[in-house]
Amino acid sequence: MRPPLVSSSTSASFRLRTEAELYRVAQEALANVRKHARATVVEIDLQASSALLELLVRDDGIGFDPARDADGGQGLIGMRERVDLLGGQLEVESQPGRGTNLRVRVPLEREAIP
Repeated sequence: MRPPLVSSSTSASFRLRTEAELYRVAQEALANVRKHARATVVEIDLQASSALLELLVRDDGIGFDPARDADGGQGLIGMRERVDLLGGQLEVESQPGRGTNLRVRVPLEREAIP
């Protein structure tokens, strides 16, 4: 697997808790790609709007059937818990042989600047 392609539409600062939790979600998503996906390409994208922060981790790996693995493993469970703590949503789109897209959306709360 080559190093992930990373893009971002923002250089803004966000609440430390939000940054830390999304960092851990991205870290776990990359660990899952490394362990399970057999991917050659991984893309990470972070986008911010006025009310929403969105993280997308996309790979071209072997994929899986989310209906069959609805609960996911410990990694997916941990990611869901982190996203829930932020009041957000985690979506996993995948098909065997077609890669996986993991999308996280969380409400945006910016740090107050004194």
